Amino acid sequence: MARQIVPMTDEALEKILRSALVAAGASKFWHVVAKLKNERVNPDRGKKMLFKWHVIRMAYQRQKGICSICRDDMALDRSKIEGDHFDPNLTEEQGLNKLDNCRAVHVKCNREKGSKTPSEVAKWKGKTLVEVLGDES
Repeated sequence: MARQIVPMTDEALEKILRSALVAAGASKFWHVVAKLKNERVNPDRGKKMLFKWHVIRMAYQRQKGICSICRDDMALDRSKIEGDHFDPNLTEEQGLNKLDNCRAVHVKCNREKGSKTPSEVAKWKGKTLVEVLGDES
């Protein structure tokens, strides 16, 4: 029998998670959260590689020096920008480590984004998926 997914408010989910944290203890709770987070990522994806500097520079030029996350100007400086996997769940065959999946971003912005997918970024930024995808042009 298939499990039915019931929509839940953020408040209801927070209440359940707080109860689980108390019941399981912090160490076990966060271990399970980390495990679930890893399961969210496509198990068939390839290994994420750091983008080479020349690929980041091409993404930077394509974006006209604008960070694809915060939309602010970026200096072309290796210590301040890096390549972001726009969709971290692609397989190698789908282009996980290719220029089309590389976005030049501030280091700080990339750390905040983490491994969010485009649809998760849309929710995080309070935008529609179309707006987020349009930001990448």
